[in-house]
Amino acid sequence: MKTINNLLLVDDHQIVREGIIALLSTMDWVRQVDACGDGVDVMPLVRKLKPQLVLMDITLPGLNGIELAQQIKHDYPQIKVLILSMHSAPEYVAKARVANVDGYLIKDAAFDELAGAIHHVMQGEFYLSESIDPETVSHYQQVADQHDMLAMLTPRQRQILQLIAEGLSTRDISQRLCLSSKTVETHRAQLMARVGVKHVAGLVKIAIANGLIELE
Repeated sequence: MKTINNLLLVDDHQIVREGIIALLSTMDWVRQVDACGDGVDVMPLVRKLKPQLVLMDITLPGLNGIELAQQIKHDYPQIKVLILSMHSAPEYVAKARVANVDGYLIKDAAFDELAGAIHHVMQGEFYLSESIDPETVSHYQQVADQHDMLAMLTPRQRQILQLIAEGLSTRDISQRLCLSSKTVETHRAQLMARVGVKHVAGLVKIAIANGLIELE
């Protein structure tokens, strides 16, 4: 098994993080594991740590895993990204494929499958969880590509869309992203114009429909 000197684990649930770290600690070929739970913290950590593998959930506060995977693969194509998610629906897997991830594993997979998925990904092979039908994903991807509303937005607009849908105010967003309130308002106005909605409720519906946030 190829040695992984640095792995970054991203999941917003502390219990899940601790459980996965405990599993990874049994793999003698994984030397170091760093972890975080907020999507906004991921890119700074990636730039600092340069991990060989990012093991990441999709549903994260601040910035979702699909968006992060796309950024990581664009800026650091050598870094492997393995999605570890509770979502097995084809729309999530299709979006992850578009983001150029290296693998997609369902969270309820057995320990042996996690180890196998990491092995395949580190060998340069795409890994898809055994419980997911690749033909269904492929069909959905062909249809979804024609109706992807998020594709018309800039990365910053998609991030602000998610934060608005999470209930953050303009002031909260400006502080979190280190932007002026005026800049956030400009992005917000451009975002609403681009997707054709006039109220926050409309933005929330779009965010839910595109998997940026979940209903509790």
